[in-house]
Amino acid sequence: MKNGRFVINTLVCLDEIKDGATQLQLLKPLSELDVHAVEVRREFIRDENEFEKMKREGESLGVDLFYSVPDGLFDNGEINMAHVQRYFMEAEKLGAKMVKFNLGDFRGFSVQDMKALNKVLGSDPMVVTVENDQTVVNGTVNNLLPFLIECEQKGIPIHTTFDIGNWYWVGEDPINNVEKLAPYIKYIHLKDVQMIENRPQTVRLGKGVVPWHNILSLLSYNIPVALEYPCGRYPYEVVKNEISLLSQFQ
Repeated sequence: MKNGRFVINTLVCLDEIKDGATQLQLLKPLSELDVHAVEVRREFIRDENEFEKMKREGESLGVDLFYSVPDGLFDNGEINMAHVQRYFMEAEKLGAKMVKFNLGDFRGFSVQDMKALNKVLGSDPMVVTVENDQTVVNGTVNNLLPFLIECEQKGIPIHTTFDIGNWYWVGEDPINNVEKLAPYIKYIHLKDVQMIENRPQTVRLGKGVVPWHNILSLLSYNIPVALEYPCGRYPYEVVKNEISLLSQFQ
């Protein structure tokens, strides 16, 4: 039985990818970890043909696929339309249930932005989110919240991926921010963080300072939760242990 909440981002297998493995090759072993979905990263794609191959493999394995795009929706205050259209086409080839972007340089919606977004989003059931990354432009609540509020007001179906650990890179409190962003959260990226020489470093769950179990308790159980950090040379054993720990708080 696949767990209906847990997702694995392919970043957990960074060492294998550096050694030459493709994300297509990782789908089967990751699917065997009792997860609902695997999040594919665009920066790890090596061949355009991988999208449709991964779609077929995901369907065969019975796991959903999410798509992570490390690029902003906005550039110089306008929708980065040429890129965004391409990314949505890739997500459709992948059969992605969710696609995640960075926000980029958002300065409000123009009429042109509204038309462009409505054309791309259409009636597609794919969930679209922007994530708080580790930069001030994309990763502070004061930049994200006005965008999400305006999306809600204008009926634009874009939500947020709440990365629990990334707030430490921009000096913000995840507890305060989850209270502000909770109505817009559709996806959670989970990691723990340890401050080493006043710099945040990703560590395994329970080894850092992130009150991740408290944060999860404030959000709906139905929101998917992804492990998204490198897990070393033996990622499958690490992920099994992390899921076991996470399951204790469900």
